[in-house]
Amino acid sequence: MRIQPKSLVAAACLAILSSGCSKPAEQAAVETPPPASPPVATAPAPVPEATAPMVAAATDPNQIGTAGISVGWQNNALVFASAGEGFCVNGSCQSGIALNTGNVDLSSFPPGNVLITVTLDDNAYNAGFRFPTDGYQAVALAIDPPGAPTAPTPVFGQGTWPAGFLAPAVSGDQRSVSWTDLESDQNVYEYSVALDGPNGRVVMDPKITNGGAGNK
Repeated sequence: MRIQPKSLVAAACLAILSSGCSKPAEQAAVETPPPASPPVATAPAPVPEATAPMVAAATDPNQIGTAGISVGWQNNALVFASAGEGFCVNGSCQSGIALNTGNVDLSSFPPGNVLITVTLDDNAYNAGFRFPTDGYQAVALAIDPPGAPTAPTPVFGQGTWPAGFLAPAVSGDQRSVSWTDLESDQNVYEYSVALDGPNGRVVMDPKITNGGAGNK
């Protein structure tokens, strides 16, 4: 999924050197090289700016996939515009996306870490919504026990953060919050994301369904 562009300059130079461009001997005998011109100072060629890859390379060697949730602004209300997830193992990749839901279903994933990111789309961001700078105030998690009559309410704060997830981090522009699911159990988690907007804080509550138990 992460393809780094490769330079073809070396290959082109090799083709030129191997093409056999020497002149016949008799022609070379009658031709004389033109007088050498004095060297002309030229400005160094500008160094091209580095282009960021479309998808950042994973720094976690155990990361096998990602999940992305989009928060939008429609009819003067925050909504989950879409949620998608996917993984790659041994060159085989699977992915999917669902509209109008913030739920993340990792139940079909093999063992491995999954990076989860919630991002504000242009409409929500331009409407003035931002994630709190403290990741533990931007997202909260709580186990949703099987058969429970009602889902629990996640509590924001580092002290209530489950051990099966790495610490959350908010981007510098406060447009997204990311954290890693270690996929160390098969629990279903209720999660909440908090957003600060023109009229105060808003909390949204979707779910994360884990899979891939036994990898830790």
